[in-house]
Amino acid sequence: MTVWLWVFGSIALTLVCARWSRERASAHALGKKGQIAEFAYLLGIGVVTGFVANLQSSLNAILFSLVALLLVLQTPIDLRSHQLARWPTIFSTIGVLAVHVLRFEMSFGWQQVWIPVAVTAALFLLLCLFSIRWPSQLGWGDVLLVLPLSFAVGAVNPVLVVWWLLAAAMTASAHGLSIRRSGKRYLPFGPHLLFAAWVILAIVL
Repeated sequence: MTVWLWVFGSIALTLVCARWSRERASAHALGKKGQIAEFAYLLGIGVVTGFVANLQSSLNAILFSLVALLLVLQTPIDLRSHQLARWPTIFSTIGVLAVHVLRFEMSFGWQQVWIPVAVTAALFLLLCLFSIRWPSQLGWGDVLLVLPLSFAVGAVNPVLVVWWLLAAAMTASAHGLSIRRSGKRYLPFGPHLLFAAWVILAIVL
């Protein structure tokens, strides 16, 4: 019974968050086929999130759920309006940091707290410099998005941060090649960061 509560709850929350995202970017509506594909994609996110979260400890379930919510909130906005909303990223960062504090309070040890923080801080600084040097390649919204995602992935295993970035870069490169053929120039990097983090957590948790 518990697993189905997780699944249906995740699906419902996923669809509600996605609707808010679509309304925010309503000027960039998808066609009928695009809407069907998006609905199937979101349904899959909700189902997998529910099953995986149900099998985890409370802290890991919270981390995975935060990444899933950020995925369904930010992806439609970035794909449609080519920008990322700030407040979902900020609140997700606060939520993930709260989980890190709870890990320390539950005597998980300093190593599981400060290493993900150090990795995230170094990555954030590096991407800030990259964004300042090449602002057209990496927006500030993408840089901020790294904070909650790196914290969440690094909390499971700091080494996974490297695999997460590689996965995001590979899918973004494939996406870039496909849109270049169609004549488009804008490549939203946020959805690739989000989806790669979600997939890695779904696999390793």
